[in-house]
Amino acid sequence: MSATIPEIESELMGASWLRLPMSWIYAGGRRAHRGLYDLGFKRRSRLPKKVVCVGNLTVGGTGKTPFIIHLVNELVRRGRRPVILSRGYGAVPEARQPRVVSDGDKPCCTASEAGDEPMLMALRCPGVPVVIGTSRYDAGLAAMDRFDPDLFVLDDGFQHEALAREVDLVLWDARDVPSRSRQLPAGRLRESLSALGRATALIITHAEYLPEAERSVRLDQIRTELKVHAPQASILEAESKLDSYYPLGEILDASPISCPISELAGRRALLVSALARPDGFEALVRRARIEITGHVIGRDHAEYGPSDVEDMRCQAKDAGADFILTTEKDAVKLAQVAGGGMPVFVATLAMLWDQSPGWALVMEKILA
Repeated sequence: MSATIPEIESELMGASWLRLPMSWIYAGGRRAHRGLYDLGFKRRSRLPKKVVCVGNLTVGGTGKTPFIIHLVNELVRRGRRPVILSRGYGAVPEARQPRVVSDGDKPCCTASEAGDEPMLMALRCPGVPVVIGTSRYDAGLAAMDRFDPDLFVLDDGFQHEALAREVDLVLWDARDVPSRSRQLPAGRLRESLSALGRATALIITHAEYLPEAERSVRLDQIRTELKVHAPQASILEAESKLDSYYPLGEILDASPISCPISELAGRRALLVSALARPDGFEALVRRARIEITGHVIGRDHAEYGPSDVEDMRCQAKDAGADFILTTEKDAVKLAQVAGGGMPVFVATLAMLWDQSPGWALVMEKILA
């Protein structure tokens, strides 16, 4: 199941100029699809409570899941009763009917039935129900009947035209320069940059992955370019960091017993991840001063089988690693098949918001 980062990047970006005609076709289809809703040929369904959408303009890797976890827990802290709605990408079988991942007290299905990201949100947002379904509207109605929320947080829904929303938060990865970005399949954009005009706020993430010497200049460039396409939107920042770790066996615990990530500094780890942009995980591990002996990389949202886990343990042993280190998103799937042997630790990712006045204004719009 593994591939190297250069192989994945080559597959995504190699010979992109050959894919430009396909990008133009894709872009035309995307505009036509949205036009059907804008012109009234298709109707957007509206839930009886406010919908706050957290999404991307690019494919994966912007930090959406940790951002939602941070946002939802902040809403709970402020006395709100949110429900998370998600498509449940990767859920087996596909959630053609609403499926409750968590009732707020405990998970109601397995990670495979939920999809890795909905399961992780369920585990890390105590007291918050998570409902998945290909129709987010039907999932929302089911949640209204069962949980009586006062607002919905829509996961990865910026392109989900069928559901109306009151707030659109769009995450933008600082490693992507808007003016150099192209639409699928030649690039990473799901739709044109003009779509940012729909955003309530843009949140620049992952500046921590940039070399420190160029970080300030790059952020200024991105802010300037994003503002051209979204003059009305607040432009904010959030960054992530590894702050702790715990044994894989505790992934399903509501409050796993964590240790500071600094305890692993100077030790040797084999990394395991199935992420959209696995180089970011590597960067954070290096920043924690953990020595990387190798990185087993799967396709984003990939499932793990017993043979994969055995291969990982063999690779870790052959490389002289002290332990295997993975992400919480991967851990919810690994826990279903992991056995004994080489220790497997789960790194926890914390999302930190900047303290600018813009965040207070965005929260006011969400809470109003």
